[in-house]
Amino acid sequence: MQLREQTIRGVRATLLGTVSGALLQTVILVVLARLLTPLDYGAYAAANILMLPLQALVLSTTERAIVIQGELSEDSLSSVQGIMFWLMVGVAVVIGASGLVAAERFHNLIGATFAAYAPILPISALTMTARAHLRRRMAFGKMVVVDLIAQTVGVGGVTISFALMGFGPFSLVLGAIAVMLIQALGYRWGAIAAVRIRTNFAEARPTLRTAYLVGKISFLEVIQGQIPSVFIGAILGATQLGFFSRAYSLVQMPIELLTTSISRVLYSSFASVREEKEKFVRALYHLVECATVVIFPIAIGMAVAAPQLVGVILGSRWQATEPLIVWITLASALTMTGTLFANVIEAALHLNAKFYGLLISLCAGIVLFALLTRHGLIDACIALAGAWLLYFLGQVCLAKVLLHLSTFRLFASMTPGLVGGVVVGLYIFAVQTVLHTLSPVMMLIIEIAGCGVLLVGVVGVLFPRLFRELLNYAGLGRFVSV
Repeated sequence: MQLREQTIRGVRATLLGTVSGALLQTVILVVLARLLTPLDYGAYAAANILMLPLQALVLSTTERAIVIQGELSEDSLSSVQGIMFWLMVGVAVVIGASGLVAAERFHNLIGATFAAYAPILPISALTMTARAHLRRRMAFGKMVVVDLIAQTVGVGGVTISFALMGFGPFSLVLGAIAVMLIQALGYRWGAIAAVRIRTNFAEARPTLRTAYLVGKISFLEVIQGQIPSVFIGAILGATQLGFFSRAYSLVQMPIELLTTSISRVLYSSFASVREEKEKFVRALYHLVECATVVIFPIAIGMAVAAPQLVGVILGSRWQATEPLIVWITLASALTMTGTLFANVIEAALHLNAKFYGLLISLCAGIVLFALLTRHGLIDACIALAGAWLLYFLGQVCLAKVLLHLSTFRLFASMTPGLVGGVVVGLYIFAVQTVLHTLSPVMMLIIEIAGCGVLLVGVVGVLFPRLFRELLNYAGLGRFVSV
């Protein structure tokens, strides 16, 4: 099968899975927002300040190194998995013991949450090689099935069940562990050859060397992602961190899920055409065009529809998150678009350039949060938007210089998304002005339905070539003529 056909099928499968996952997670979010408190989410978010970086070093770093490398034997993949598994077993023991000591001596909820969370690390290691193996084979359909089952059973079943029983933040931890365990079993079922766990360092050394370079980048990325939680939690407290965490999840979920359908598949495609410079650059423009036509309208629409989103999805308990949504949506749009360029730079193996670009934007973000967070949660969200703006500009400039991109083509590739975003924002504003007497639920339904129809119409009329490509990715190209 040709690469283009594999890419289209991969995006199609991932798109179907992420749309289904988004609907599922929306229902789960509505339920959990009424079962758990801001303090519960704050304790879980505080635990993730450490746990997410460690998971990223296991899952993201080594997985990315495997995907962007050339040929790898099954023995090498198994050795990488075995080394990372036993490493994470040791780390999990240390974290679990430390969390139990903190919980016992200081009656600390966060310490207890850390201890309960520790087993996820070695389980995460078991998913890594098999997932990378599937990505190299462009077998995204198998990954989608496993991920959807994991979310349904882990979050929809385990988390909600334990939340109903009053487990608080531990219900979130147990749900996350269940998700990872199901993924570990499912990915290994999808890649039988990755079942063996070897520890041959000679076989693993080439991959681990690349993983070290990618790991430096991943380390900065994780720190950059945790800076808001660190400053908000330390300065404003766990409750304010809980408000921020819920608002951020509400905004990030639809944007990240939908753009992942495109970027995760195309990342593997970019790695396979790295030596064909013209095709590589052409694919980048296409990636930006396809992704931003999703990112910008969703971000602008959510910013304008913040009152209805908070009232309907989160409920009155979370009313304080409403003014945060505008700044978080701006930050999310910038970070997701900037990450597209960052991933392409990595696929082109400009690893050191990406590292130093991230380091500069990270330092600038720390300064912004240090200056603004003490003034309150809204100012912290303004710092978030400013930090991600610097990140976005840095990654775009790096990609332009390293890959010799055309400024005109870059802006042209973002035009459909910008036009669609403006149309969506104006429509929602008009609905809120004219139909302000409707209930929030009805207004949100009208806003979402109208935005979908308008966006399809605008892209179909003004950008027919892009519309045809998106239909092909969705598997509808043969049924619709443009």
